[in-house]
Amino acid sequence: MSLILAAVIYAAPATSVPVNCSDTSVFQASGKYPALLWLSIAIAVITAFLQGLVSTLALIAESSNYWTLRFRLAKREHMWWTTVSIMLFFSWVLIIFSFIFGNYGESLGILALASATTLAIVQYAVPAWRARHYVLNRWLAWTGNSRTSVDLVHWRFAGTPTRWQTVSRNVEANRSIPSDWYGWTICDNSIRQDLMDILYSIQSWNIASDDFERPIPADTYIFDDGLDYDNADTPRRVSLLWGRPQNFSRRVSRAIASVPRTLMTSMPLSADGYRCEGVCLALGVLGRNKGLRPKLLVFDIGDLGTTFLEDTSTWAPRPSKVLRSAYRELIKTQYGGIGGMYVDAALELSLLFMDCPAIATTAWLTAECEHQDIKLNWLLRQTPGIELYELDAHYRSSYTSMIISLCYMRSSDAPPMRPDLICTELLLQAENKPRPSWWMQDEVVKRRRQEMDALKTTEKDTMPAHALIAAARLLGLSEYPSDFDGDWKEAVADQA
Repeated sequence: MSLILAAVIYAAPATSVPVNCSDTSVFQASGKYPALLWLSIAIAVITAFLQGLVSTLALIAESSNYWTLRFRLAKREHMWWTTVSIMLFFSWVLIIFSFIFGNYGESLGILALASATTLAIVQYAVPAWRARHYVLNRWLAWTGNSRTSVDLVHWRFAGTPTRWQTVSRNVEANRSIPSDWYGWTICDNSIRQDLMDILYSIQSWNIASDDFERPIPADTYIFDDGLDYDNADTPRRVSLLWGRPQNFSRRVSRAIASVPRTLMTSMPLSADGYRCEGVCLALGVLGRNKGLRPKLLVFDIGDLGTTFLEDTSTWAPRPSKVLRSAYRELIKTQYGGIGGMYVDAALELSLLFMDCPAIATTAWLTAECEHQDIKLNWLLRQTPGIELYELDAHYRSSYTSMIISLCYMRSSDAPPMRPDLICTELLLQAENKPRPSWWMQDEVVKRRRQEMDALKTTEKDTMPAHALIAAARLLGLSEYPSDFDGDWKEAVADQA
């Protein structure tokens, strides 16, 4: 509004004499080169109009809960405000030249444009540029692939993008909510409907609820969490990963409905005034990756303590650790019903996002490290001799794997990687399970070596000691077993 007001003041005739409406002389510049004056006015008015239009669109998106559209606009705000500032500065330069060439009545216009240009730069452009990395990470955290619990009878509809395109065309009713609306695009053939809207809009099912294959076909993007579907007490649901791999368009997770509006701004604050960028990113991640049984996820920080994670992390000394108490109440309000371990994991993830450099967070989210590695899940469930309790441990250790991958992420250009396999094996050992039959298979050994390398703080390290100790203790072991690559029964006896 301030820019629009400045443009109106600037465009008004600079005269104290009563104006005759039939006299056009008031619209004629008194000095040389009147085109400079009118070009300056035109640029200022057009800029103010466009700025008002975009700002109004952003306000409407927020007030109407069009969060996907609002987050899309926010990604380009720094470029938009830079363009506005440049156009106003150019208009100001033109009126300066007009003044020099004899249009001495435009002193008020010079002052108005100088004020508007300074305001656009200081109040809008500079903060937008400072927040641009966080805004991008917020988009990635809230609009990434989602892991959704779906009814067992729906699992055969999961699969390739072509299969989803076919199913989505049969949707009879639009059940979308405001936060799903992506906005306007050009030449975008992605699926706009939400997965759950598609599944629940189809009226007839030709598949029996017990018609379930094991192992699950790899192209379905369904996680095998080790549930025994032959047991009548087992929930008749599966965990489905969906999003860009199936050509769904990005959309903000529907979990945003439970998030306070104060956390949705480009500079989020808690009710007590604490900075909460990390909390907002964590809520976006946790709204998409819970799986079927979040109450069973293992993250036992009690014996390890927070000091070890803070002192040995790649991002030590972790200055945001002082926010732990302030964040705990906020996160407990969101996830207290799931359990203490889940709250602890959510709290640690929030603090890590605060301490982790924005570029590293972008790399971590781009690599989709918030989710279990679906390809590893495919590998394990296709492995001969795999037991259901081993796949169950693979799921229950997933949050510890997520935290470890971010806490001990290598700060170089090496791509981040989750230690899913290491954490699965550590949890099995903590629960005194026998050595898996697939433990020394070539693909498993290769994967384990890749996870070890990804957790090394530097390329010169021979062993990611701190990361492995933290993972072992978070999963219930007293220490990381020294004979991890060998027969682990002796190490289990030591901790008993």
